[in-house]
Amino acid sequence: MDTSNVTINDDETYDGHNVLYLIPVRILAAMKSEPFNVDYNINCHNLPTSWRLGITYEQKPETGNVSCFVTLSRTDVGNGNLNVFVLVSYVDDNGRFVRYPKLIGSGQVLAGGKVQGSVEESRYPGYRSYIYSLGLVLRVSMFVRNCHFGMKFHDKAYSSTDAKETHHSKI
Repeated sequence: MDTSNVTINDDETYDGHNVLYLIPVRILAAMKSEPFNVDYNINCHNLPTSWRLGITYEQKPETGNVSCFVTLSRTDVGNGNLNVFVLVSYVDDNGRFVRYPKLIGSGQVLAGGKVQGSVEESRYPGYRSYIYSLGLVLRVSMFVRNCHFGMKFHDKAYSSTDAKETHHSKI
């Protein structure tokens, strides 16, 4: 499974982390209902965590219906209880929304826990070729909160260069 075209942005905030996964839909469509997995570590100074994003993208050629099942699993063994919110949307090559974000799951996540949900679209049977022609990108936004427990924003001087990281998966 080639994940070299997957972009992961990690933006540290005063109360947690905003992690943005950008995955070309072409990659998902080519998987033909096979799971697509991306591992990522949040290198938080208070509570480092590890995550696996699993996506199963299915299309029924006869109807054009598309289902995108997303599972975000916490794979570390840390003790912290985190609040996690996961949104899924589609954007074009310029980052403009083609489908506005949908909350697919939220809640408290302990080590070994997960958040999951799905997005379904009804399209015409030629939708797969339509996706290829547009170059759509699946955008999965993960908001992790409570890892900076007891820390006030002014306890650490955040700068935009310190707080934002961009990672390209090298799996």
